[in-house]
Amino acid sequence: MRGTQELEPRSRILTLMALVLAAYLVLLGRLAYWQVWRHSDMARLAAAYHDDTITLPAVRGNILDRNGALLVTNTPVFSIFASPDLLSAAARTEVSTRLAPLLQLSAADIQAKLATTRQFVYLARRVPSSVAQQLDAMRLPGIGKVAETQRSYVDGGVAGTSLAANLLGFANDEGQGNYGVEGYYNKTLAGQAGFEATVRDLANRPIVLSDRQRRDPVNGMTLKLSLDSTIQVVAERALADGVQKYQAESGSLIIMEPATGRIVAWALESL
Repeated sequence: MRGTQELEPRSRILTLMALVLAAYLVLLGRLAYWQVWRHSDMARLAAAYHDDTITLPAVRGNILDRNGALLVTNTPVFSIFASPDLLSAAARTEVSTRLAPLLQLSAADIQAKLATTRQFVYLARRVPSSVAQQLDAMRLPGIGKVAETQRSYVDGGVAGTSLAANLLGFANDEGQGNYGVEGYYNKTLAGQAGFEATVRDLANRPIVLSDRQRRDPVNGMTLKLSLDSTIQVVAERALADGVQKYQAESGSLIIMEPATGRIVAWALESL
């Protein structure tokens, strides 16, 4: 009787140890399953959660005439991008077919842009807000938009021209000023872009982290010129009429303040 009583606690301990060992073996088996047999799948999922640095563009400064009237400003536009690494072959075909009429591109052109393993590729640059709104309604996977700005210039005194184009110059699609005021004062107008370091999930959505890094952009400065836009319009029209009337190869007209030498209007014209 006593021997039987001594065996009962021992058998219970052995049973408990067997259960713990069984649980350990099950856990070990599951770990081996995920780490060995499902290794490639897990690696692909982990790669989808990727670090990303988002550029925060600075707003380019306006250019004003002497009276504060706008000569050059920024118009809001959107650039459409894709994350090809998140799209299957079938999804790329569907996305290309649906986006083609909206972006006014062929489905083949969009397919060619998506035929990459890159995480980010532009499909269209600087489209109007109406196109961006239609894109939002389509809810396409792996497709997104980035808000940007496009340089806008006031109409000139002659149809089809911008005001004081020879003096102001222009900024290209990358926001780089080219000749004239836009080129000479490019650093002043451009400002300094910022950035935000983040992590993106499978749906390409940023995951907010407590230790994320961010530097806010510094917008460009506004320039105020001595130019008078009203007089500039009159000067451009008068010069164009004179060149046309006398069949001159080209013409130039500059109006300055005698006391200061400041340029009030500067027009160039050629046939």
